[in-house]
Amino acid sequence: MKDLLEKIFWIETQMQLAHWQEEYGFRHEQLGKFYEEIQDLFDLLIESYSGFLGKKIKVSESLFKLQNDIDINDALLVEIRKFIETLKKSKDFEHYFLQNVLDDIATLTERYSYLLNRK
Repeated sequence: MKDLLEKIFWIETQMQLAHWQEEYGFRHEQLGKFYEEIQDLFDLLIESYSGFLGKKIKVSESLFKLQNDIDINDALLVEIRKFIETLKKSKDFEHYFLQNVLDDIATLTERYSYLLNRK
């Protein structure tokens, strides 16, 4: 659970920083929407995971590793995709509802990957 939370917080933090660093315009707006929507789905995923497995959420103090000059680039999108695929293969995430939430996160990631890379 600790690794799961660390990865989610890391992804959310990187996305928020990228949003703040982007000049106002189409990409800034899309990064903001992507961040808000994926944050909602991560929240649903963690609360559902905790509820289905009856596991209490615990967070360590040294959870964040911040990075400056973030861009939602292919590398971060690849990290999100790998993270989703890892969770989909985990026995803890076999429940169909959790799989559906992961599918929603994957779909959201692909939609914003397209929107953010439009020329």
